[in-house]
Amino acid sequence: MKKGFLIKIIRFKSGDSELTIKSMFGIFIVLLVFFILYTVIQGNVGVKIQEQQFSSYYELENTFLSLLGSHCISIGNYSTKWQFPIQSVLDYVKLEQLNNNNEELWCVENFNFIYSLKITDLENGKVFNLGIKNLPEFSERTITTTLASSIKYNTTHPVTNGSLPEIHQARASLTIYTGNIPSFYGRIKKVCHSKTRETYNLVTDYSISYDSKKKIFRVGEFYFYPYFGCNVRSFNITKGEHLVVIDFKDNQVIVAT
Repeated sequence: MKKGFLIKIIRFKSGDSELTIKSMFGIFIVLLVFFILYTVIQGNVGVKIQEQQFSSYYELENTFLSLLGSHCISIGNYSTKWQFPIQSVLDYVKLEQLNNNNEELWCVENFNFIYSLKITDLENGKVFNLGIKNLPEFSERTITTTLASSIKYNTTHPVTNGSLPEIHQARASLTIYTGNIPSFYGRIKKVCHSKTRETYNLVTDYSISYDSKKKIFRVGEFYFYPYFGCNVRSFNITKGEHLVVIDFKDNQVIVAT
């Protein structure tokens, strides 16, 4: 009797052990599948982040080259044939007029970020600050790139009395500020350009407003003078999460929450 009883106990323990091993194996399979799915998802997220980064760099370079070749700051204009703007040869008079104005340049359009452009004369040390003046706290990502340029101080043309233009070597640095709020600002510009209607999910820790009379765009205590290609009606948005409707009506853009 005792021997049979022991055999039953042994068999029971053996079955219990098999059940435990199967359970552990099942848990391992579940964990393995979860790990694979997590790795795939993370990989996809990483790819999307990289795509966004490459897109930002690509747009940064395009905007930079467009700015350095625009008639806003380069020598020449569109009034006569010889005066077509020359890439990266900047006009001292134009730079001086735009220096520290805290305003967006109107000659190059962009819809995804705000920026500042710093031109440094490498020979006399003079610095020209174009675009927004201060670093915005609401920027989620900042990218800076630098290119060689030059500044022409004597803009008289043609050269008379044998005098040559005074040209200094310079360094141009463009910094862009991206994130939810710069994208929202760009969306307003886009609707102004396309004359359509869009919605935007705005998440902000700052109040955002635009004064159409003073032409001032504010984010908290930060402000600058924007460039819109059309009239934009004044608006005020409190901090928080909002589904914003940006609509073009009656020849103006209306921003409403």
